[in-house]
Amino acid sequence: MAQRIRSSSRARQGGLSRRAFTLLEILIVLVLITLMAALAMPALDSQLTASEMPESAARMRDALYMTRSAAMLEHRRHRIRFAPNEQQPYFEIEIDPIFQPGVWTPVAYPWAEETILLEDVQVSAIQPGRPIYLKPVSATEDAEGKESQEAAQEELRLDVGVTDGQQIGSISVAQGNDEAEFDPNRPPIVFETDGSSDWATIILSQLELGQALDDEIHQLWIVLDGRTGLATVREQVTQEQLADPDFYVQKEKLELPEEVTPEDLTLQIATDESGNLMDPSMQPPQGDGALDPLTGGAAAVPPDGQLPQGVDPSMLDPANLPANGQTDPNQADAEAGDNLEEGLQNSDLTEEEREKIRKALSGGGSR
Repeated sequence: MAQRIRSSSRARQGGLSRRAFTLLEILIVLVLITLMAALAMPALDSQLTASEMPESAARMRDALYMTRSAAMLEHRRHRIRFAPNEQQPYFEIEIDPIFQPGVWTPVAYPWAEETILLEDVQVSAIQPGRPIYLKPVSATEDAEGKESQEAAQEELRLDVGVTDGQQIGSISVAQGNDEAEFDPNRPPIVFETDGSSDWATIILSQLELGQALDDEIHQLWIVLDGRTGLATVREQVTQEQLADPDFYVQKEKLELPEEVTPEDLTLQIATDESGNLMDPSMQPPQGDGALDPLTGGAAAVPPDGQLPQGVDPSMLDPANLPANGQTDPNQADAEAGDNLEEGLQNSDLTEEEREKIRKALSGGGSR
């Protein structure tokens, strides 16, 4: 009996020792996991920080879509407004444009309560107007009639006696009733009841408000299309890209200079004796024995100004040409007949064969 008790006691002691050893292993594993997490945290934190910009841009673009949709569904103008020194935007509606024009009220939509800009991401600036790199080459300074529209609004503003302010998407004559605070670098964006708005570029960065932006700062741009009211996210456009003709061609470089010389409008096409196009790099130099760039024959006027031998100067005088600029057909037929007769005389054909050729070309031959 006593031996059985001693054996049971040893077994319990062995079990306790094994359980204590297992707890030590668990503690070691936990310490290793903690160390690995501490080492991986900087890399994970940098990834999270890098994802804040694109995520914030996507949320801001979605907010533009939702505001536009709300304006169309409610048949009321909606706007997105940024207050000075505040990160998140305000979403507002003009509830009664008839009796209370220019009075904006915060919306009560669930999506408007969500966080739009994450962590330290800021809307650094909102640039009104169509981006220069998206303007068509044929666009004029007032292609959309903005000046005339603003002039008409100015006259109406003076008639009703209210103050005017800058607002993307609408120049309201009733903004004198608007007591909201505006950020001058981030003007409000207004969506009309048809979903339209004006062009605008929303610039996102991780700089504090008020700091100057440059091309070295990472930015994301949200371009609001004034034609459709839709927005797209893109990388920033640098001055180096604007100077690249493959990316953007300046309109000034497409216009003709003030003084145009004939050399600027000359189109030279080099051909060989068979009429095939020639490589310009293989074209012989102009002058003695040079080819005419249009016909492939002898050059009409060499660079030294001297005419080739056998060329009648009167043939190059424009006064000798017909009024309509066309060659006299009778003269051309006579020259062709002379060339044909000379060729027949120098050939080895018999007189009978020559006569058949003359009749066939003159139309007197048998059909």
